[in-house]
Amino acid sequence: MEDTENKQMKRGYCKAFYNQRNKDETIIPVIKRLFGEHNTSRLVRTQNSKLSFRCIGYNMQRLTNLIILLMVSTKPIYALKRFYTFINKLSNKPDIVNFL
Repeated sequence: MEDTENKQMKRGYCKAFYNQRNKDETIIPVIKRLFGEHNTSRLVRTQNSKLSFRCIGYNMQRLTNLIILLMVSTKPIYALKRFYTFINKLSNKPDIVNFL
């Protein structure tokens, strides 16, 4: 039963976005571990805003880690390449809030 459901889901997604699904499924538990998994807000609007701020916080943490890596790295060209690819992925990747 699960195999047919997975095949149907895979057919329904755009191939580029389906390959991003693994990254999203990895990021969600990391965000829960860092910022807590409970959302105590009652209104849907405030729940969504809290989730958005958690995603922004996660992205800022990743960005600061990369900047620190860039400043401390003994191979600045390699670190600079990683930084630019990360920024490009952020600008091209669909918003993770839609998947939460």
